[in-house]
Amino acid sequence: MPLRNPLLLLGRSGINILSAMVLLGLWLLIGWQIQTSYRDAQADAGRDTGNLTRAFAQHVSRTLSQVQQLLLEVSDRVEAGYPVDLDLMRRRVPGLDRVSKFLGILDADGRVIYSTRPGALGEDFADSDYYRRATAPGAPPYGFGKPIIGRTPLMSSIPFWVRVQDGQGRLKAVVVGDVLSEYFAGLFGVMDLDVGGVATLVDTDGTIYARSGENPSVVGQTFRNLGVVDAARKEPRGVVVGYSGVDGVRRISSYEKLEGANLIVAIGQDMETVLRSHRQMRNQMLLQGAAGTVLVLSLGLLVNVYVLRLQSSEAAARAARIEAEHASAVKSQFLAVASHELRTPLNAIIGFAEVMEVQIHGPLGSPKYMEYAGDIRSSGLHLLALINDILDLSKIEAGRMDLMVEPVDLAALVNDCVRMLQGRAGKGRVALAGDVSRPSPALKADPLKLKQVLLNLMNNAVAHTPAGGQVHVSARAIDGGWLEIQVSDTGRGMNATEIATALEPFRQVHSHLSRNREGTGLGLPVARGLVELHGGKLLIDSTPGQGTIVTLRLPVAGPMLLTRR
Repeated sequence: MPLRNPLLLLGRSGINILSAMVLLGLWLLIGWQIQTSYRDAQADAGRDTGNLTRAFAQHVSRTLSQVQQLLLEVSDRVEAGYPVDLDLMRRRVPGLDRVSKFLGILDADGRVIYSTRPGALGEDFADSDYYRRATAPGAPPYGFGKPIIGRTPLMSSIPFWVRVQDGQGRLKAVVVGDVLSEYFAGLFGVMDLDVGGVATLVDTDGTIYARSGENPSVVGQTFRNLGVVDAARKEPRGVVVGYSGVDGVRRISSYEKLEGANLIVAIGQDMETVLRSHRQMRNQMLLQGAAGTVLVLSLGLLVNVYVLRLQSSEAAARAARIEAEHASAVKSQFLAVASHELRTPLNAIIGFAEVMEVQIHGPLGSPKYMEYAGDIRSSGLHLLALINDILDLSKIEAGRMDLMVEPVDLAALVNDCVRMLQGRAGKGRVALAGDVSRPSPALKADPLKLKQVLLNLMNNAVAHTPAGGQVHVSARAIDGGWLEIQVSDTGRGMNATEIATALEPFRQVHSHLSRNREGTGLGLPVARGLVELHGGKLLIDSTPGQGTIVTLRLPVAGPMLLTRR
């Protein structure tokens, strides 16, 4: 049975399902790539802001440490009662002028008693935030207050203080210094922040101490819903993504809480900027996905149309095959019926011709009548053989040929065939011999049908072998439960075209040896049909000028128990 086109086996429904699976896989892949791109963009932004935050935090910590160290040195001198030269002490700290502009000492009542700014002497800062924090019960030795807002945000500053106590633990003075917002503005300016990026210094209460960007006026304001503040209360450093409580912009922010202070450094990047390249890639992937979808759908449509045409062609071929099989069956049935109806009168003609030939009821008169009667009987026998071959071929093609399978004595059967054809071989001076040793190979078959096959093959071999030639019949068992019977001759041989012709019904291969030979052209087709009914094969190996070998390959167990070879 020929292999069907895989597209027909798959069917239109299968093709549609396959197309849907391809599209599903395509969009799953696109979705995975888009999601991966989004995670990568966010991870890269988190890594970049994290690096900037660490650098910013280290710089701020060093600066605040310098200011704190200066305040502690001043407080030590005040506590010990030593003279204090604030300007000199400030100058000993390298670069402090860029960071801080004020250094002063407040007495226990909050009045300025020493200051690097002469105009501040005697001023009362008792109501200031940092003084209240420094003098509050249980206050730490040092700290900072809320930003002091100047005329502009850049003129604002962050006050830092250190408590000075006497020997009895009573407040003696408060040493105060500041860090300018201008310093942070300069620091922010050298940072590589994209559009929408901000740097922020905020305390754990949500008060902004310094901020870059377009809206530095928020310095000094307190915001209760800052994501970095909420996160810093749980972990000292990390990354958060969310909408800013200051300006409502969605950012990815990296933060770090400064050690020893309740200050948080945070660097945020606008998610619109962070995701710009991701969105470009996403749009490109979506465009490619749309193009791929159109391509798959178009290809699926074309394949569906092609399959529809294949199905139509297959249906037409199937209908034609059924019609041809029906016509063949009708033909075979007609031939079988016609042949059967011809056999009865033909047998009567042969019988009456034989009676006349032997003159059972008396002389016929002229000897010519006896010669005519012999011709009638001979022609009748030839016609009967033709009808029998037609009837056998019709039964085989119609599947109505029955086999009577039984163990066969192959040696006896071959010897019987040789004996029956020995006279004809002798007339043509052809040596005919059978070589099947005893005990002969075991075989189950229909002995009459097998004998008919051998007689046909041997008769053909004798007819096509010139005088002095040989016809030989042999048999041997082969692996796999098979038996081979070979009929070989040293006749004229055949080429491939002639072999194909010989296997067709009513076709003959003529030569000068067989031109006048009586034949129907059905011997080989009938023989092949009978062999195939046994589950075997008929093989012809022939070479022009060298002879022909016809091989019958039969299953020794019979036609029901065989292994194809």
